[in-house]
Order: sequence, then C-alpha cells, then structure tokens
Amino acid sequence: NANYDITFIGNNFTITKKPITITADAGQTKVYGAADPGSYTYTLSASLQGGDVLTGSLVRVVGETVGPYAISQGTLTNANYDITFIGNNFTITKKLLTITAVDKTKIYGSANPTLTVTYTGLVNGDMSPTTLPTISTTAVTSSPVGNYQIAATGAVDANYTINYVAGTLTVSKATLIITAENKSKTEGTPNPTLTYTYTGFVNGDLGLAISPTISTTAVTSSPVGSYPIIVTGGSSANYNLIYINGTLSIIAPSNWKFEIPNAFVPNDPYVSNSYLRASFNAAVKNVNYFRVYNRMGKLVYEIINKFPSSIQWDGTVNGVLQEADGYVWIADISVLESGGLQSKYLKGQFLLLK
Repeated sequence: NANYDITFIGNNFTITKKPITITADAGQTKVYGAADPGSYTYTLSASLQGGDVLTGSLVRVVGETVGPYAISQGTLTNANYDITFIGNNFTITKKLLTITAVDKTKIYGSANPTLTVTYTGLVNGDMSPTTLPTISTTAVTSSPVGNYQIAATGAVDANYTINYVAGTLTVSKATLIITAENKSKTEGTPNPTLTYTYTGFVNGDLGLAISPTISTTAVTSSPVGSYPIIVTGGSSANYNLIYINGTLSIIAPSNWKFEIPNAFVPNDPYVSNSYLRASFNAAVKNVNYFRVYNRMGKLVYEIINKFPSSIQWDGTVNGVLQEADGYVWIADISVLESGGLQSKYLKGQFLLLK
C-alpha cells in the first residue's frame, strides 16, 4: 500500500499428506499348485490426485499348501498419502486329484492280480496322496467268468479334493482239455465203453454244466483197423473247451473158430436149433464153399463164396425134408491169421434128427 512502509516476515504454508485407506480385496484365491497372480488386488477409499499412482505391491505370507495367507501392504506406497491398510486373506484352495483303479484281468480259478491305481492331477512334485487309497474288488479266486468292479477308497490329502474312478476286473475262461481215451477191441465184438478225461479243472470243479458226447464210427462188424473216437459238445461258462480225439483199434482174434454142430432138428420149436448153422468168430472172413452130402454121397446143400452166417440149411432138398440120418460136410474157408488171409479146408459129420 502506497501509504505504508512495509517490513515482511515470512513463514511456511504446509501441504500435508492426504489420508487414504487401502483395502486388500476379499476372495482372492488360487488352486493348489498354480502360480500366484501377477499382483494382489485392492480397493482405495478415495481417488488419488491427478496422475498420482502407488508404487510397489502388496505381499502375502509365504506358503504353498492349502489354507489362508494374510495379505499385507508390502511395498505399496506414495509419499503424498497417509496410508491406512486393511488386510485380507489370499486363499489356496484344494486341487482336484482323480484316482483311477486300473483295469485288470485274470483267468478263472487263479488268484486275483495285484490291484493298482493311477493318479491324475498331482502337482508340486507330489507322488501320491498323504494317505494312500485302499483298493478292493468283490472277485475272489473262485469267482465265475464275468466283470467285477475294482474300487479305490479312503485316500486323504489336505491339498486335494479326491475323485475316484472305478476299474474292472475281468475274469476270463480257463482252458479245459477233453481227451478221448484210446480203446481197443477184438474184431466182431461189441464196442467197449468210450470214455474221456478232463485236464484243467480248477476250483474243485468235477464236470461241466453240459457234458460232452463221445462216439466212434466203428460198430460190432467193423473190420480190423483204426477208427476215430470223437468227443464233441459240452458247455461251460467258465471254460474254453479243447477236444482231443482218440483211436479205437480193432484187432483180429488171436485164434479163428469155425464149428458145425453134431446134430440139428428141422422145424424144431427152438428156432436156434431148427437150421444147420455154423458157429464162428470174426477171424473167419469168408466161406469159399460149404457142402453137405448124404450117406449115398449125394450133394444136398451148398453155398459158394458167402459170409459164414449164410450157412443155414433147413434139412430139405427141393422142398422135401431129408431122412433122419448121418451127413458129411466139407468146407473151404478164408481166415485172418498173423500172416494175413489163409485158406483152410475142413470136414465133419452131423446127424439130422426128426
């Protein structure tokens, strides 16, 4: 002012820090084993002036297992602000761990295989959960063919939420060998009883639900030779059936037999005695000829090149019953001996009775 002689004594005008509250955001999380976010988020109670920014960052308590970790102010600051910090928790949540029972197989009647699991989702170098799972199945050694669940249960780990995937134990058929036993018989005799054996039964099994059948092409009259014994059919839910055929060996009789009775009675009520017949075994292969003569040397009966069962004289000639008397017979037959077929000449006598 022009009317005053002014002397000035100065002082300071002070700009004080603006109070502001930084609140760490709630609900910040990560899954166990994942990386932390690039920065922890927060909310300001008021806007910063102009283009002011906060430098530094929030930090949390060190740790990587599941649980809450306090978020602190760390290095977050600005010299122009009086900061009040309200913390919160950063939470590490459980990771999903899938435990899968491994599928297995075994053969009916065998012991169960070792049951195992695989893990999907392990992190941080973990090799397994803290408490290992229990693995079990309802199948036992004697369980029939089929599929059985393999279950894993009871695993525990603070860092994982555990999910289980069941497996399957497949019981497959065992192999059962059915062998037709070799047999032998003498030519001309009935077939022996055909039998077979089992190899491979387990679990105390003694037979099949449906038994196999056994047969051969040979019959009582089959000649010397080898004939297959065939075993087929049979059924079992627990066995794969393998068949091994056998052999029926027909051998020649050790001695040949050809006999004419000492007497016969035509028209006898006992039919077996009413014809003149030969008694023979399978070694007799053919009657080259068979002839009957009466006392006077007259031919009264003859067959040529026939099987011995063809000898069947009823005591008549041209329909006339012959006299009760003695008769003579001669024959030439082919018999099987060790050297092959041999011709034998035979003769004898018999009585025709009335």
